[in-house]
Amino acid sequence: MNGSTYEDLPMSVQHMFMTRPIRVTVLNDKSDFSVRYDLFERLNTGGVILHPQEIRNCVYIGEFKDFISECSEKVEFNNSVKTTENAERTGSRDELILKFFAYFEDRDLFVHSVKEFLNDYMEKKTKRFTNKGMLRDLFNETFNLINAFLPMGIVRGNRVNITPLVLFEAISIGVADLIVENQSHLITAEKLQNLLNHDELRRLTTGATNSRNKLNERIDFVKNYIRDAV
Repeated sequence: MNGSTYEDLPMSVQHMFMTRPIRVTVLNDKSDFSVRYDLFERLNTGGVILHPQEIRNCVYIGEFKDFISECSEKVEFNNSVKTTENAERTGSRDELILKFFAYFEDRDLFVHSVKEFLNDYMEKKTKRFTNKGMLRDLFNETFNLINAFLPMGIVRGNRVNITPLVLFEAISIGVADLIVENQSHLITAEKLQNLLNHDELRRLTTGATNSRNKLNERIDFVKNYIRDAV
């Protein structure tokens, strides 16, 4: 049927098209964000399943989504994070950037569901995004520093590997906090390299990690290690 028009199809096939119901749900700019997301998620059951970030990129359209896309092109960020080809296609890098900003600004609101937490944060920033300049500067300074001190990226071992998500959170947010606290001068390549394979940080980034306490523990460990290590 390649190259055929509707009129070229056999009558039996034309009849099938004419007798099949098509359900249409209309969403507009007044539709609640959670309703939009839930609808996308319910319909996301056949063919190629969409990753949560792919759904967010369809639902939360606006300046903040464009800002995340802009950040995802930063060379130093891409050098710092190692992902699979499949993850590249499903918006994994965008979600890492979203996590970076969400955990930096709102981690005290995180309970257990990462998906719902990220949805809530992205909805909030889509409705009101007033600190773009500050977040851009922080993102750039954080990953300029990480890229300079961890040229192989945020990975464990001495070879190119995949960046563990919780290790990314601990290192990147820990570094960002220290920058904001005017303590970036304490960060060194040796300290960051030692942290990647530190037994205690490994414990804090392994197993059941999706809780506010665990999140704060691993971020605080990174900051305290950088402050105290000689």
